[in-house]
Amino acid sequence: MITSSLSPISLINSPLTMSSGKVTNQIKPNVEEEFLEIARMSPAERLRMQILESMGMSEDSVAAMDPEARDAIEDEISRRMMQALTGKDDAEPGSLVDMMA
Repeated sequence: MITSSLSPISLINSPLTMSSGKVTNQIKPNVEEEFLEIARMSPAERLRMQILESMGMSEDSVAAMDPEARDAIEDEISRRMMQALTGKDDAEPGSLVDMMA
């Protein structure tokens, strides 16, 4: 009979990795905080974050730009958000509003 000092729950909650042929537990710090931060974002905030990441940027790097460069980046983000939400490259402002409601 094989016995283990680890409970089944601790095995489920601990990610396993291979290191030099041995299976080891590797716990990534702050994963829960990172998840909760993203979960608390609105869909528009998550989309903006994804667009910035695709551009290799962060909110901090945008904030550090000079005003002209920041305006250009904000325009590009707006264009990409409209394209993602409407599926059109040339969506007009206000095209997401349902006028029938």
